[in-house]
Amino acid sequence: MVITLDVGGTGIKASAFDGDKRLFPPKDHPARSNEDADTVIANFIGILDAARAYAGKKELEGIAMAFPGPFDYEKGIPLMRGLAKYDSIYRMELSREIAERRPEYDVGYTFINDVSAYALGATTKHGLSGRTAAFAIGTGLGSAFLEDGRILTDGEGVPENGWVYPIPFLDGTIDDYISARGLLAITRRILGKDMDGLDLDRAARAGNEKAKQAMVSFGVLLAEALEPILGRFRPDNVVLGGNIAKSLDLFGSDFQDMVRALPAQLVHDTATSDRITEGAYIDFKERQHDDTSE
Repeated sequence: MVITLDVGGTGIKASAFDGDKRLFPPKDHPARSNEDADTVIANFIGILDAARAYAGKKELEGIAMAFPGPFDYEKGIPLMRGLAKYDSIYRMELSREIAERRPEYDVGYTFINDVSAYALGATTKHGLSGRTAAFAIGTGLGSAFLEDGRILTDGEGVPENGWVYPIPFLDGTIDDYISARGLLAITRRILGKDMDGLDLDRAARAGNEKAKQAMVSFGVLLAEALEPILGRFRPDNVVLGGNIAKSLDLFGSDFQDMVRALPAQLVHDTATSDRITEGAYIDFKERQHDDTSE
């Protein structure tokens, strides 16, 4: 059995796989990411304990964690500072810290960027081949670029590290506009008040014309920000997920037209934690196979 964690700043979703069978759907736990290091590590251990209990105490083969960046994914070391999450475990080797406190978790570990995991899970779930660009819109804009299921961090048309969020756009960066805070700025301008994505979605569906206008404005910016990037990468598939993407039918017209014109297939998949935990497991098994075949 492999336990998979989708690690966020406010919540951590845990699942587990045995063979290619998911043992239980992702279960949400509080992250406690603003607390001291001992509390954060103890929280990880508690979540792993709960996952083992859900799975029926099967023999544990490994633990696969999907984390947002900045993070040293090869060594399993968080590098987040000043982001209001996981500051207390900055530069800690997570596998060692967990295993020292709980020796039964001295197993194989893998760490992967959360959007890379989402992209791996989505390409496998939907049987995508060729070149794929994947995006998750939430607190920020996460991205990953793949070719035939392999994560790309450089090469033709691939932004540095596969990350689009720091790319200059208008008077800031893409992340300033295509993100939760970017959506808040739009609602502040059009509706005169801050509305998060969920409230804006509800208002638009209830017929609020300004809420509809705000959604359309967000979609226009999304298309403008990503069109030159996708034009250079020339994907066969574009995958879109994240919580804000649940409102694609309200904001997506310009973006959908742009993707069709590339031309590329648009895959809309907002079961983000399902795909992330699946992708973390796929990454674990692929790395295990690579290690045994060397």
